[in-house]
Amino acid sequence: MAEFSNLMNLLLYMEKQGAHKAGIAKICPPKEWVARARGYQPYDIDLEIPAPILQTIAPTHNPGAFQANHSNLPKLKVEDFRKLATKPCYVTPAHETYDDLETMYWDELVNDKSDPPIYGADVCQSITDPDQKIWNINRLDSILTEEMEEQIPGVNMPYLYFGMWRATFSWHVEDMDLYGVNFLHYGAPKTWYCVPPQYAYKLETAATELFPGMAKACPNLLRHKAVMLAPELLEEYGVRVHKVVQEEGDMIIVFPHAYHSGFNHGFNMAESTNFALPRWIEYAKRFRGCLCGDKDNEVAFKLDPFIKKYQPDRYMSWSNGEDFDLHPEDPEFLRKAYHDAKLRLSPGDLNKFKAHVKARREIPDWFLKSSPPESYKDKIDLFRYYDLSAFVEDWTEKKTWSPRHRAALRNLLENPESCKVKVKPLAKIQVFSYMRKLKRQIKYETKIKAEQASLAPQQSVFVSNGFRGANISDMLSKKAQTICEKNHRFAACKKCTGCRTPNCGVCTSCSDMPAFGGPGTSKQKCMKRVCINPRMHSCDKCQWNTAALSI
Repeated sequence: MAEFSNLMNLLLYMEKQGAHKAGIAKICPPKEWVARARGYQPYDIDLEIPAPILQTIAPTHNPGAFQANHSNLPKLKVEDFRKLATKPCYVTPAHETYDDLETMYWDELVNDKSDPPIYGADVCQSITDPDQKIWNINRLDSILTEEMEEQIPGVNMPYLYFGMWRATFSWHVEDMDLYGVNFLHYGAPKTWYCVPPQYAYKLETAATELFPGMAKACPNLLRHKAVMLAPELLEEYGVRVHKVVQEEGDMIIVFPHAYHSGFNHGFNMAESTNFALPRWIEYAKRFRGCLCGDKDNEVAFKLDPFIKKYQPDRYMSWSNGEDFDLHPEDPEFLRKAYHDAKLRLSPGDLNKFKAHVKARREIPDWFLKSSPPESYKDKIDLFRYYDLSAFVEDWTEKKTWSPRHRAALRNLLENPESCKVKVKPLAKIQVFSYMRKLKRQIKYETKIKAEQASLAPQQSVFVSNGFRGANISDMLSKKAQTICEKNHRFAACKKCTGCRTPNCGVCTSCSDMPAFGGPGTSKQKCMKRVCINPRMHSCDKCQWNTAALSI
């Protein structure tokens, strides 16, 4: 208890042991520390979740890569959310181990007929006892509370999170690269994934390659919390991923610039906030935020009080906008490029280089073109500079190559006279991973085919709304969950195979589309894009039918 009582000393000790290099750590508080003396009966917590989030996490053409789409639902009381979370369509499935449940989670992400989970996230309240002096998440003792006068929800004001089975938090880092703490007050565990800070640039690179459209709209696309990537996929890109399961009463600490994501095992209540140690200041100064239209909504605050107190020798240059440096976790190739830029570029071009690197963790293309291809081996994709037709018969497969394939080809290109091929036995864990993926896919395809074959036409067709294959009773149940003066229609789920099918360009509906030379009068979707798991539209006037939640 004496060690746990002092936040600053405990975190400094953990970092001395190297915990921050892993990016994430779990603290099991002493038994005598009690966050809420009166317990956690949901009916006794008189709070409302103002905007529960309906999470549609849809697969992409890259297996293991998912895009999250969120929409807000009507406000809901905590006890009513618990009833919703324990309904048959949302309740946690039977399982024996956490690994079993993890496999079920990733299976459900590709299941066309699974109902999207609902997450009671970002509720700006606290359920920790106000008189708790030690690790009170409502006001943690750190340099953030000492020097910061602003009150920012989720940063120095706590957020509550009410989870259910499969409710997901996508890959992201904390605002301004702050430390984060999450305490699981009550309920089912959470599975956390975390990428160590030194691997963050590899995660960003992988996300850019897997979601080129999103990267074009915003190069720092992970700031939007809209991407979920499986650990197995990230390992193929050379990204190290740690996993930890947080149980009731556990605290999770995420360190500066540690990307993390995860999912909830069932109904639970957690509380989180941010805090800071002096080491964080350099991270905050080099933090790279959003670069698209949403940047005005980003969380940001002035660093002057922190720099003035903890870096007084650099305060003047910071105030004058002259305190430029790379991010503490920037890769070696970027540091080498910056060193070369200072030697080669004029002051004007160097400022241009700095501005680009400050906004994005990448070497500007114009600088790369003036450099020899082999200058920054970790960064430059040699496929840009060589004609590989002599080496690769089917070049259309190049995008599926792993980093090891690319490294082998790079060695061959650098030493064309001597071909050195190293053959390494396939590790058992890789074989197991591949077989697990294969069995999962076969199991899923078999299940879908069996369901489609067994569906009777009168039970599987909802002709009036055009959702062939959808279950009528399920649609009526969804319609009964909310009450509204408007007669809302059903909308496509945006997740199932039908929703993700591209326009065929041949059917009557496509022929009417302007993209295919039509007048655009009927405004109907492609006849092959048939949703089998539609969801109800909602509006600000919608209310939950609490009677239906108990069924």
